[in-house]
Amino acid sequence: MKLSHFLQKSLLLPALLVAGLAAITPSLSAAYVNFSATWSGSSFGNSASASATFKLDTDYLGSGGFSMLYDNPVQWITDIDMTVLGSASGNGNFTSAHFFDAYFTTFGTVDFSQDLVGQDSFTDFNLFSESGAPSGYRENEMGTSSGESLVLTSLTTSAVPEPSALALLGLGTVGFIARRRRN
Repeated sequence: MKLSHFLQKSLLLPALLVAGLAAITPSLSAAYVNFSATWSGSSFGNSASASATFKLDTDYLGSGGFSMLYDNPVQWITDIDMTVLGSASGNGNFTSAHFFDAYFTTFGTVDFSQDLVGQDSFTDFNLFSESGAPSGYRENEMGTSSGESLVLTSLTTSAVPEPSALALLGLGTVGFIARRRRN
């Protein structure tokens, strides 16, 4: 029996594929949480608004007590995608490359299953930019490139799938395909 025929007829090839995928995606082992954030200028009398999604590695947060993430956000925040609308200038889409710093501050335990805005333990989330993107200047407030102020109105989460669940899903799919090929 040729080696290639043996590989096609066994589950060795799917197992090797899953192991290879697991080896090249070590960043999936972090405890990332998807966030959605919205800002509004209405309390400042302007029509500007912003919305963003990003991933935050919660391994960097303390367990209860004080947590303040800042400087070099590349370590703990990824995939920033922000859209600004209604501003006199500076409307558009902004990504992680536009921001050089970020703050995420809590004093005590926050409930990630609820909107963080309004929780007593949550104190600040802000992004900072020098590139024409919105930039923070006060707790939960940022300004557009034209100087319009925005306040954070919502910060909610949704879980990112665990790597082991993704691996099992991949293995099941590969096994299903392999079985169909045999039949």
